[in-house]
Amino acid sequence: MKTNTVEVTRENLYAEVWTTPMIKLAKKYSLSDVGLRKVCKRNNIPTPPAGYWAKLENDKKVKPIPLPPMENAAPIIFHMMFDNIGQEDPTLPDQVRQLIDREEKSAEKIVVPDSMISPHPITQEISEKLQDGKVDYYKRINSDCVPQIWVSKPLIPRALRIMDTLIKALDERGFIDGIFEQSVAYGIFEDIDSELSERAKKRIRETGETHRYEFDYERKPSGRLKLEILTTMTFHSNGLQRNWKDGKTQCIENCLNEFICGLIRWSAVEREQRLEWDRWDREQEEKKRIAREKAERAAALQAKKDQLRWDADRWEKADQIRRYIAAHEAKRGSCEWTKWAKEEADRIDPLAK
Repeated sequence: MKTNTVEVTRENLYAEVWTTPMIKLAKKYSLSDVGLRKVCKRNNIPTPPAGYWAKLENDKKVKPIPLPPMENAAPIIFHMMFDNIGQEDPTLPDQVRQLIDREEKSAEKIVVPDSMISPHPITQEISEKLQDGKVDYYKRINSDCVPQIWVSKPLIPRALRIMDTLIKALDERGFIDGIFEQSVAYGIFEDIDSELSERAKKRIRETGETHRYEFDYERKPSGRLKLEILTTMTFHSNGLQRNWKDGKTQCIENCLNEFICGLIRWSAVEREQRLEWDRWDREQEEKKRIAREKAERAAALQAKKDQLRWDADRWEKADQIRRYIAAHEAKRGSCEWTKWAKEEADRIDPLAK
C-alpha cells in the first residue's frame, strides 16, 4: 500500500512533545506512544518525565528539559499509512470514523467477568483444543477468523475469559466474521522473559568472559498477557498499533474497546490493500489483453504481407510459363502439352482463380 510521508524537523517535534501529551501526539503520526518515544530517543529528543502533565494541570512550575544540540540533524520522516485509506474505496474513511466514534463514545465499556458463563461456541472450541494440549493455533470452522491463544497453563482461565468477552463483543457488533468484508486474525499471547542461567553466571564469574551464547539464557513465562492483531502486513507494523500489553498500571482486560478500534483500523487498511491488489491485477490483465491483441494484429499483418509476396511470386511464375508457352506455340504449334501447360499456369496464377 502506498504511504504518505511527513517530514518534521527535530526542533518542531521537540516543541510538540512538550506541549501535547505523548499518547495524543502519537496518533497524529500513526504511532503508539511507545513508538513515538523510540523515535524521540533515536533523535536525542528529551521527553516529559512521569508526572509532568499532572504537575502542569495543578499549576505547579515545571521546566522542560532543553533540547541537546545535534549537528547535521536530518528531518524526521513519519510514514502516514492510514491517511491513504479511501483511495480505492472513497466511502471507507467515513465508515471507519463512524465505527471508531461509536466505539470510543460508547457508554458501555466492555467488562471481563470474574468467571466465564455460557461461553461462545468459538471460545468453547478453543477451550477444547487447549484441553487437548494444542495451544498454538485454532481455526474456526468455515471462517477466516483465527483467534489464537498461546499462554502457560496457569494463565489459560484468564486468557479464555478475556477471549470469550472479546468474541462476544465482536459478535454483538457484527464483526465475528470480519470487518469491511475483511478478516483480521488476532490472539492472546504471553510474553517470555529471558535471563542468564545459573550455570552461565558461574562460568562468567570464573572465566571473566563477556560473550553470551544463546544457550546461556533460560526462557520463562512472564505472566504478562498481550492482545495482538496478527496482520500479514508486517512491513507496515510501525504505522498502526498492533498489540496491547499488561503493564505496571494497565491490564489488557481494560483495553478491549481500544483493541476493537485497532481491529477496525487494520481491517480498513487490509481491505484497501486488497482493493489495490485487485485493481493492480485488473490493470495487468488489461495490459496483457492489449499486448495480446497488438501481437495478434501484428501477426495478421505479417501473414498478409507474406501472402502478398507469395502471390506475387506465383503470378510472376505463371506469367513466365505463359510467355514460354507462347514462344513454344510460335515455333512448334499447339499440342496436348501446350494445353496442359496453360492449365498449370492457371493453377499457379492467383489471379486466375
